[in-house]
Amino acid sequence: MTLSPAQRAARAEKITASFLPHLMEGDGPAIHDKWLECIGDPAWKPRDSADNWAMVLGAHVEPLALDWHERRTRHELSRRGEVVVHPARPFFCCTLDAWRADDRTCLDCKWIDGHNRLDDWVVHYIPQLIGQRGCTGADRAALLVVHGGAAPQEIEVRIDPEYEALVWQRVDQFWSCVESLTPPVAVVPMARIVPPEQWRTVNLDDADERARHNWAAAMCEHLGAWRETRAAAERNDAARAGVKSLLPEDVGKLHFAGVQVRRNRAGAVSLKETAA
Repeated sequence: MTLSPAQRAARAEKITASFLPHLMEGDGPAIHDKWLECIGDPAWKPRDSADNWAMVLGAHVEPLALDWHERRTRHELSRRGEVVVHPARPFFCCTLDAWRADDRTCLDCKWIDGHNRLDDWVVHYIPQLIGQRGCTGADRAALLVVHGGAAPQEIEVRIDPEYEALVWQRVDQFWSCVESLTPPVAVVPMARIVPPEQWRTVNLDDADERARHNWAAAMCEHLGAWRETRAAAERNDAARAGVKSLLPEDVGKLHFAGVQVRRNRAGAVSLKETAA
């Protein structure tokens, strides 16, 4: 069956935020597949993820992780599964995993295989969070990550304005391909793009810099204490190692000057202070 441009436009699907990592990394097959879906091409078929273990597991982990994080932080995570259309781009939408109204944060929940580098996947999902923030007008964007079997951890993503503008530029270019029925590979050259370094440097030796941060005074106190006690801590570690190396294998307990040394049944040696 051949559809006219008008018929295809009537069937057109929206661009979704979950597609943006593929768009920004230049994933040719995924980009072409999404184009076919968006133009309503009858050759397009939805992918069956029933046999994709990572996707199935992620779908089951997500509500558990969100409930856990909500309970631990005591901040409500609402709007779960809500579809939000971009206010200026009616052809673009996102499906929220969660919204935290207390600090206006869109929270995207991900399960990541424990054998994969967490930093790599955080970079991978930044475009998706840009899409969600654009739809919701959120002040903050964060990932709630279950890395392997570890407890959920929230990772705030700081979005560079220039990179954000580039993401939306490519979204608009892709949609132009949908409207003109032009395959995107012929119009929009794709390349793997990594956002600029997001970490900043803070010099608390500068009095003006210290005055700008409400956490600076406490941080300086802790850093000073760490510097003052570092030599003592290193001496303590060396003494502990010496005790463990000298303790005869047939000695289970040893006492000296208010210190007890004990070897458990597994052979592990521990030290603790005792009452004088």
